[in-house]
Amino acid sequence: MNFGTAEQKELYLEKLLKGQYIGGLGFCEYKHLKGLEDLETYATKTEQGWCLSGKKAMISNSSVADILLVLAKVKEQGKVEKYGLFIVDPKDSDVLIGEQIEKSGLIGLPLSSVTLKNVLLPENALLGDELAGDVQFANIIKNMQLGLSAIALGVAEGGFQ
Repeated sequence: MNFGTAEQKELYLEKLLKGQYIGGLGFCEYKHLKGLEDLETYATKTEQGWCLSGKKAMISNSSVADILLVLAKVKEQGKVEKYGLFIVDPKDSDVLIGEQIEKSGLIGLPLSSVTLKNVLLPENALLGDELAGDVQFANIIKNMQLGLSAIALGVAEGGFQ
């Protein structure tokens, strides 16, 4: 809603809000990220759009998702590194969904690793049609932290009662 183009909102927003589409969010790498510069998932600009490669340790809902938002570092020769969130179809043959990861605690969403092997994406797969993945990611994390805080408060309140 905050970052998509008019076309992206038309294609996905209402379906996501109504639960007709399930989305997954992929930013977690296999090594601990100290900052976005540590990302090892890369997007390269092509004549047709983008080519995405890398591995994500965990992507929420990946085994059941209709679309994935994948954070990647964009490398362009001679330019400063930028970041983008890319809309990926998990059913693409070059998107490999791993086994579900068993976890303890609150089990709200299925998690799986995802390998992206030179996934070719159209130009309009870049969220918001701009390389603003750093700003978009920071906004998503802020909202996730608010949600997790609300859950923690609810669990604590229930424990005290």
